[in-house]
Amino acid sequence: MAESQRLAALRGRVQEQPCDQDAWDDLIEELRAQRDVTAVREAYEALLAEFPTAAQYWKDYAEFEVGHGGDNAAKAIFSRCLLRCPVADLWRAYLKLVRRVDERKGAVGLPELRQAYEFTLDRLGQDALAGPVWEEYIDMLEAAKPGTPEHEALFGAGAQEDSARTVALRRAFQKALLVPGPSLDALWAGYERFELRGDSRSPLAKRAIDEWRPLWQAARALAGRRTDLALDEAAYAARVSLCFEQALALHPGRADLALAFADWHERGGGEGAAAALAVLQEARAQAPACLALHLAAAEALERAGEVADARAVFEEVVAGLGPKAGDEQAAEGEGASADAPFLLRAARAAQGTLAWVHYMRFAARTEGLMAARKVFLRARKWPGVGWRAFAASADLEWAGAAGGPDTVTRNVFELGLLTHLREPGYVLHYLRFLRGRGDLTNARALLERALKEAGEAPGALQALLDAYLELESETGSQAAARAVEARRREALLRALGGAGARPGPPPLKYGALGALPTTPADAAEWRLAVAGYDGKAADGAEQGAPGRDVPDAPPRSRALSPPAEAADEVAPRAATRRSARDSEEETQSASVARPRGASSRWSPEPEAGSRGRRGRSASPDGPPTLPRELQLFIADLPPAHEFKGPLPDVEQVLSVAVANDYTPAGVEAHEAAAARERRRQRAAQGQAPPGVPPHAPAAYDPAAAAGYGASLKRKPEYGSDSGDEDYRRAGGAYGAPGGADLYRMRRARVTRP
Repeated sequence: MAESQRLAALRGRVQEQPCDQDAWDDLIEELRAQRDVTAVREAYEALLAEFPTAAQYWKDYAEFEVGHGGDNAAKAIFSRCLLRCPVADLWRAYLKLVRRVDERKGAVGLPELRQAYEFTLDRLGQDALAGPVWEEYIDMLEAAKPGTPEHEALFGAGAQEDSARTVALRRAFQKALLVPGPSLDALWAGYERFELRGDSRSPLAKRAIDEWRPLWQAARALAGRRTDLALDEAAYAARVSLCFEQALALHPGRADLALAFADWHERGGGEGAAAALAVLQEARAQAPACLALHLAAAEALERAGEVADARAVFEEVVAGLGPKAGDEQAAEGEGASADAPFLLRAARAAQGTLAWVHYMRFAARTEGLMAARKVFLRARKWPGVGWRAFAASADLEWAGAAGGPDTVTRNVFELGLLTHLREPGYVLHYLRFLRGRGDLTNARALLERALKEAGEAPGALQALLDAYLELESETGSQAAARAVEARRREALLRALGGAGARPGPPPLKYGALGALPTTPADAAEWRLAVAGYDGKAADGAEQGAPGRDVPDAPPRSRALSPPAEAADEVAPRAATRRSARDSEEETQSASVARPRGASSRWSPEPEAGSRGRRGRSASPDGPPTLPRELQLFIADLPPAHEFKGPLPDVEQVLSVAVANDYTPAGVEAHEAAAARERRRQRAAQGQAPPGVPPHAPAAYDPAAAAGYGASLKRKPEYGSDSGDEDYRRAGGAYGAPGGADLYRMRRARVTRP
């Protein structure tokens, strides 16, 4: 009964998740244990329907049929997968089956075996792992000695049979020597032995060896660069261990290297859990300021059953927090000696609180809730304790209550509010507990207390009011939700000085459980609007000065947005998502409000005393403005979600990007050189420049057209035919003259009807 239930559960897993490879492995293993041949076949067929190119599964299926269905059934399996799966291991399994079958026939079966090898080498001979197949093929040809039935079966009867054998062997050796792989040395030794078999002083043999030695050496050098080293397990483990040890010797403070080294040992690649623990202990000594190393060592000891040693690690960590409670020097970390415990010197309050949190959880796991309470009492006496210690203790109390009375949990939360009411993260954590208990009255009271304490801090107001609005939208009345919405808007406008308040209400009111009432294209922007709901936007006060207000982060990066004075230029492009009427009105207002020219660019005019565009510096009052060229380029780019064309060749794009100079001086020099080259080509071809009316003569005369050309205004954008004047104004160096302007050619192809 238990076996049938397990089998039913496994079948349910693969039906629910057909791509779960572990589930398929467990199902086939269970069916094999029950010796149900038909069910195993059905499972393999279903599995290979999901993974039709999984060579290992085809190989396992064929080997299963060898033991249960016979050689013919296995050959049928191979016939279905060989051409689909060019994998060396699968083809070698096929050759192994053919060899075993044909060897029973004696010399009669050798032609079929040779045909199988040649078919395999035609398909897979250039694979780096095909060296053993070449060796087996050559061994088969060499084993057929002249005058034997095997020789006659392979090369035929008559006076030329030995010559045919020699030609076949030489061709096989020379083809194999051109394939980079780990078997090249053995193949070369066999080739030398083959050529020198009759007379070691033969000039023909030496000439052939001399001709092929450079080709073999080239393939051998290529194999050394591109293939894995063929090392046994012991040599491989020693080399990996040496690599990690050398890296840690150069970078003893890199905790990620030590953690990766320990994980490699733990997963079985090295010497096991003992070696992993030794690595962590050594890393703790080398990088005592890294809390992750101490936690990893304690976890390894706990997993090994060494609870007392794990507790000693935690005691060592919390002992580094400083003297007993009451010593303010411990909280600030000032005046510590060079050999003071690590957290006193490096980690400060946040890392110390995290250490106490993990110690409480360890105590609850290994000794029970009373031990965790004792650790929490010790943590409260540490002056730098943060709100996460109170939240973690409350969570442990609620987990220990197992659905019973929540009095202790509430007491812990209320105790934390005495010192951490200004922390939005703590308030929201408490709020989630109250909402889970269905205590909406106290939830609203908690938010009111926190809002009163938050004052005008933008970050805290944003997080708390967003949570309040979501609470009323989900559990309150519509009137209450609208009241909180209005309160939120007024508070944020007041706190942020009339700018920077996020829209908020639509995502918060109409979204539910992570889903937003919008299209996937706009969902990212909506999520940015509510990114600060969980308190992350305002959290982190304890990372700096206690109680310091954290400014609210803008919903979008200003570094890639035009300044406010450029909104009238950007409006026509942005208005495409709105109605055509609004778009037309905004376009007209933009064209009337500001003429085209340098003053209409996104970058403002340089102030007096500034270094201008070429020597710009970041403004102390805000983020730096992008260069004019990048602003224009970004403005011309369509949104990413609207791109539906073929992807460009990345290598070609990178080669062009690396070969060109995209600094302002380089761009202007390129434009000037391209304009000069275009004028030169027009003069050579007798064509008029852009702007000449259709009635002008075909042969352009600069002198005759001087009056007409003088009346034209110069185009403000780059790529106009301003030529030398643009160059002199730019103050740059001449770029390499180009016969064609790639940018203009691409624009012409895009806009061509």
